[in-house]
Amino acid sequence: MDAQAYRELAAREHEREQAARKLHWQTTVVLGYNNIPLDVTADGFDVSPILGRSCLCATNLERLILGGVKVIVWSPGIGFWKPSGEGLGGRAKVRFIQQQYEEVHRLPKLTGGQLQIARNAQDIRRINAEGGVAILLHLSGVSHLNDMAILREYYDLGVRMIHCGFQDWPETGPYDDVVKYGQPGKVVYHGTKLNAHGIRTIEEMKKLGIIVDVAHLLPEGFDDVVSRLEGLPFVYSHGGVGSLFVNERNFDDTRIRRVAEHRGVYGIGVCLGPDVRDEAKTGDPENEAKLRLISERRAEKEKQIAAQARDIRDYVRQRYTVWDSWEERELGRLKGYVVKSSMSKTVAHMKYLREHFGPEVVGYGPDYECSYQHVLGLEEADKTPNLTRALLDAGFTPQETQGAMGHNFMRVFETILK
Repeated sequence: MDAQAYRELAAREHEREQAARKLHWQTTVVLGYNNIPLDVTADGFDVSPILGRSCLCATNLERLILGGVKVIVWSPGIGFWKPSGEGLGGRAKVRFIQQQYEEVHRLPKLTGGQLQIARNAQDIRRINAEGGVAILLHLSGVSHLNDMAILREYYDLGVRMIHCGFQDWPETGPYDDVVKYGQPGKVVYHGTKLNAHGIRTIEEMKKLGIIVDVAHLLPEGFDDVVSRLEGLPFVYSHGGVGSLFVNERNFDDTRIRRVAEHRGVYGIGVCLGPDVRDEAKTGDPENEAKLRLISERRAEKEKQIAAQARDIRDYVRQRYTVWDSWEERELGRLKGYVVKSSMSKTVAHMKYLREHFGPEVVGYGPDYECSYQHVLGLEEADKTPNLTRALLDAGFTPQETQGAMGHNFMRVFETILK
């Protein structure tokens, strides 16, 4: 390539990049599902990672602003069970979750209004107009909600989206409702059909105006929940397309079509795994060996933490605070990160949705956890503009790209969050 041709190519690339950046900043970008990145303390939680005091936080304030994010959906992402299955229950579990929400409520003051809680679509528009990032609070699971007063407490704290998986009541509930999960011989915290508690919860969510999230449901549970929504839009906040990646969390085309028919959103995440059609027979042996080794070391570390912990809070603190830096060191020893997915896979899943079910169903739910993800091009929230450019390069129109990056989620917010 001669110098003139190179200059022309560089000019065209610069023009495309500038157009993509301009479109991104004109978009109400929504990260449709993420875990709240909190430090666990001796008696509660701490928002330090969000304020930028942890290099491993993918969704701290600075990265959200640099990434042009306008709305972030945050859910308590810190587990409350031990490896043995023993964990917090009853009111103790409720407080454990509520403490995390209460800590997030400190953010408006701590950030000078740059992060604010949104309770409805009007709040989102106001916060964005003021130059802030709107936080939409999410609840992972309908467990412990046999008392509707607890659901209303969550609502008063700002919870506006709940996914109905993780239906982890005791095997026999207060009214002898039997709760079963998952597949025979496998412990899976994905609810199947709702029991009486779950049915009451769905009905109360509809009355209050809480968005139903069907992520983590098994197919039977999905069918049961959707049958109770009477045409209301709902979301699948984070995951992938079952036709591209076979996983118990990823739905088949029939169920994705039901999301589209309800004018809902199917959020594609960043932890998708391989595309089984293309890579099932050509997996990277070196990468697979790294994954196995990390898995073995992780299991050993969990046993050590469980044996040393003074109580469940100390276990959680070690498992979810000390864990990140430990895993980074282990990955470093393996001379390279284990890549869970890549931006190209995220784009492929979004493109599949657009081609088979229409552009209005496409959403982005990256599922950032308490540390950054090992995803080339989308490691942290400040890389979000890369996805806008990638969608345009993949043939999405500007309007379709804006829909996928947030406007489709906003349509659901406008409908449900009055």
